[in-house]
Amino acid sequence: MTKLQPFYLGVIILGVGNSLGDLFGNMALTKLGYSKMALVGCISSPLFNTLIGLGISFGVYRLSGQKYEFNLDNLDTVLTLFALVCLISYKIFTIGIVTKSK
Repeated sequence: MTKLQPFYLGVIILGVGNSLGDLFGNMALTKLGYSKMALVGCISSPLFNTLIGLGISFGVYRLSGQKYEFNLDNLDTVLTLFALVCLISYKIFTIGIVTKSK
């Protein structure tokens, strides 16, 4: 139907599902007048989850004595670069909003 591998489809669904709670929480903060707090929450919550999740996972894997290698094919490389460009543009956009609101 979509010709996406089940892994990528699962990652997309998991990412959207994990972000919905943050979305509604940040919307509520913004409506209460705490827009800067909501903006910080947009950046810090996913960053914290990524750093802690990957750090613990790689730490446990490394303590088990096994080596890990990253083998990226073309699609993985394109998706990684796309995510990196989105993250950088998002950071630039949010920094512009924060500096204008001071």
